[in-house]
Amino acid sequence: MELSIFGLEHKIVFDDSHVNILEIKDKKFFRKILFLLNNNVEEENEIVLMDNSKRLSIEKEIYMIFDLYNIEYNSKKILNKLYTIIADNIKLSEKSELDELVFKFRNFLVKEINELPFEFEMKSDIEIEDILKSFTLKIDESCYFELIEKVEFLIDIIKEFKIAKILVLPNLKNYFTNEELIEIYKYAKYNEVYLLIVQNGVEENVLEYEKKYIIDDEFDDFIKVL
Repeated sequence: MELSIFGLEHKIVFDDSHVNILEIKDKKFFRKILFLLNNNVEEENEIVLMDNSKRLSIEKEIYMIFDLYNIEYNSKKILNKLYTIIADNIKLSEKSELDELVFKFRNFLVKEINELPFEFEMKSDIEIEDILKSFTLKIDESCYFELIEKVEFLIDIIKEFKIAKILVLPNLKNYFTNEELIEIYKYAKYNEVYLLIVQNGVEENVLEYEKKYIIDDEFDDFIKVL
């Protein structure tokens, strides 16, 4: 899988061996790259994600987090996946039992409604997802306090629910020590989640597992690997 950015010579290649670090010296260009990724700007082909000869949707395959202290584990995209998975499992194993319970509850409502001197409308069918929403089912975020735990838990969710293929974490390296970064890299690799870390600024050192795509002041880009 490859990410092409208009104007850059090298494509960002995602593989099982490395974590991709995109280091950008110019602040305006750094902002532009994040804007393109965050807003899924694909129409002008400024940013293109390919898997072999197939073009992939950036909106579907890239998930970006800006604020590590306030990660939305219960975002609409994640909850929709959660509800779909549970609903599919119920349909495979216990749909008939659930249908019977819903039928009984609906008859109970009809009985109560008939006691009132008005006409009412009601959905004839209730989807399993509607029931899950009525229970306000969501992921419990209270178990994770340390920042590294929050990031690793996000990786767990992305893998389990197949939220995206690529997790983009702007300026991740500003928050962690080198040892912690390597732990995150290993965790993402083990869970088969590709990381793209977009950094404003260029560092000389290259950590284990890192493949750096560096864009200097002259907007020349080159690759650096340990």
